[in-house]
Amino acid sequence: MTLALLGAAAAATLSGYGAPELGGALGGIGSPFVFGLAQSPALARPGSAQAGLDVAALYSRYAYTLDQREEVVSEGTSAVPFLAGALPTGRFGLGAAVFAPWARGGSSDPEGPQRFHSIEGAFTGIESDLCAAWSPHDAFTVGAAARVVHVSLDSTRAVDTGAMLNGMLGDDAGVPVGDPFLEGTQSLVGLSGWAPAWALGVHLAPRGGTTIDAAFRSAVDTTVAGSVSLVPSNDLEVYLDGDVAVNFVFPAEALLAVRVPLGPHFVGAELGWIGWSSLAAVDSELSGLAVRSDDSALQSILSSYGMSQADYIDGLGTQSSQTGMQDIVTGGLWGEIALGERFLLRPGLWYSPAAVPDDYVHPGNADFASLDLRLAGAWRASEHWSLVGSVDYWLSSSRDIDGSVHSLAAPADSGRVLPPGNGRYALDVARLGAGVLYHAAAW
Repeated sequence: MTLALLGAAAAATLSGYGAPELGGALGGIGSPFVFGLAQSPALARPGSAQAGLDVAALYSRYAYTLDQREEVVSEGTSAVPFLAGALPTGRFGLGAAVFAPWARGGSSDPEGPQRFHSIEGAFTGIESDLCAAWSPHDAFTVGAAARVVHVSLDSTRAVDTGAMLNGMLGDDAGVPVGDPFLEGTQSLVGLSGWAPAWALGVHLAPRGGTTIDAAFRSAVDTTVAGSVSLVPSNDLEVYLDGDVAVNFVFPAEALLAVRVPLGPHFVGAELGWIGWSSLAAVDSELSGLAVRSDDSALQSILSSYGMSQADYIDGLGTQSSQTGMQDIVTGGLWGEIALGERFLLRPGLWYSPAAVPDDYVHPGNADFASLDLRLAGAWRASEHWSLVGSVDYWLSSSRDIDGSVHSLAAPADSGRVLPPGNGRYALDVARLGAGVLYHAAAW
């Protein structure tokens, strides 16, 4: 059985699971130290104490058409919060940040063409960082962060028991694939887990000159555990339940950013790498499975193919889902324009390629190359407080898939036992952000 966990929810996000732009929608406007903590812990040592809260409303509309069938549309709005603060003490500094680096969620028609990939689900990663920084020289700061990540997952999708049995017995068994009587559901309930991680960063800032930031965030290797419920046939009062553990290795990331002064203004460039190939395979293990019904129909079906319930349960053990996810390189350009003493504007654009290649795309994991167009601004409302805001729109090209590697007839150990994902996919994403900054000193 392939759990297809990367299809845990119907609404897609950019670059696999990644929430766009770590550090909030503002990307450092008015306070590169506070909003940069999620990317470079070296920024835990600003010139003065700072704290900030950013909340963005992220709207997405995801539409796809499988094999020229009726278009399926999923849309909605979600909140994306970010909270951070930094406190210097001499040449040392401490910082803390809480944010959601990965998220995915949605629901769709339980009888729709996408049901084998996803019916409903929610995935969330919440990260808490404690950062420390040291400046041995006014122009040079190094930093490190201890990271703790909590991951939670719930998911429901349809399963084809005929395909599962063929995977256990071989194609010669002749179990019908696509038979409505052998269609059921699989639900993962209450999966959660914790994992430690780390980050390192360097900040070079000669007085009045170009600043350079480099940072590396480690991969996050976490196992989430909870319960699984499997219904082999929606027409029978038979179900199995037990425990499931799923291993995710979320990607390492590297960032290089340059900020160049032009009089009272600045221009900047960023280059990033995200190692999404760490999620190219997702391993899961089911245990403690038991049939929770007295209905003998399941055993009758299994017996017709020479199987016992024990054989069936043993066949649902350790599995691997193949996702095809690959590493990506991202980039961005931006400017920072001072309008008098109280206003800052920050226009910019950031490009991210898709992490999921064409042949692995399906309704539960569709990913899109995108160009994020952003305008952010900050207003110094008083001596110690600033208001900030931003608007983003992602230009994403549609994807036409005609060579899907997924098949209900694929070998059980291939990790690709799903209906083909051939079809057309499109995504629209926009975001409106607002926040407040406290700073003990002037900009």
